Amino acid sequence: MNGEYDVFLKNGSAVAIIEVKQRVGKKALKHLIDVQLPRFKLFYPEYKDFKMYLSLGGMSFERGVAEEARRQGIATLMLSGDAVEIDDKDVKAW
Repeated sequence: MNGEYDVFLKNGSAVAIIEVKQRVGKKALKHLIDVQLPRFKLFYPEYKDFKMYLSLGGMSFERGVAEEARRQGIATLMLSGDAVEIDDKDVKAW
């Protein structure tokens, strides 16, 4: 069993795991929730008391994936012209 995390951020009481893809699909969303998060908790028990936040970033998203991610409390990062648009208004701690 192994784990790979594209971006990991930490402060005094919270961590963020950000999965980055060229094109974000349903499979990436499911993998983040069902595989990456549980493995992170297993591999890094020192963060068990931290709030954990999830995010998906990509150049583009398959239809409906960004909306589903946000419904589940996962922030999204996507290109908007020359800038990165971050939608974290409904983000939740896992």
